[in-house]
Amino acid sequence: MRILPFVLLATAVFAEPWLPRVAQAFNKSPSAKISLDWSVVSAGGFAPPRTTKGTLKIAEGNRFRFDSDALVAVGDGTTIWQWNGSTNQVLVQSAAKMDPSALPAGILKAALEGAETAAVPEKFAGKNTQKLSLDNSRPPLSKYARAWLWIDPSELKPLRIEVEDQTGSRTSWTLLKISRWKPGAKDFVYEVPKGADVVDMRK
Repeated sequence: MRILPFVLLATAVFAEPWLPRVAQAFNKSPSAKISLDWSVVSAGGFAPPRTTKGTLKIAEGNRFRFDSDALVAVGDGTTIWQWNGSTNQVLVQSAAKMDPSALPAGILKAALEGAETAAVPEKFAGKNTQKLSLDNSRPPLSKYARAWLWIDPSELKPLRIEVEDQTGSRTSWTLLKISRWKPGAKDFVYEVPKGADVVDMRK
């Protein structure tokens, strides 16, 4: 009986990390289409969460497209366009200077390319999942106080990403459905909406 704690400890210490396996499974196809919920909860929980439901498309060459009623963001690998529905304003930025954690594509990439510091079983949306605490010692995750990734351990799929800033506010992206798709030539071409105010921050 005395040996049991040491066996359990050894199993915990030498358990194979989840994150490299999830990243490998996810990256088997360079293109993905993801339906997701984007939610922001202010510190203290006094204000109601701000939520956005949208579709994220990602492809090789750091190309992505996020479409929702409130926000559209498109990146062709060189330039990023962000449309804010509440202001009807389009920000144009250089992809090289854009904070990669500001958009769903960047935060998902950072999570999958990072490392985990702990993994615990947890129920999520009625499923048995593993909740991974992410190493946030390197950018872009280093801007956050804490970060987590929930995964489906049987299918090695990411299910939810959540980050907490220094004030305690939390932002999460719940990946509702992940499917493979073949991007077309026009998928990462952005057309400015009629009447929108364009602010080119590359100048």
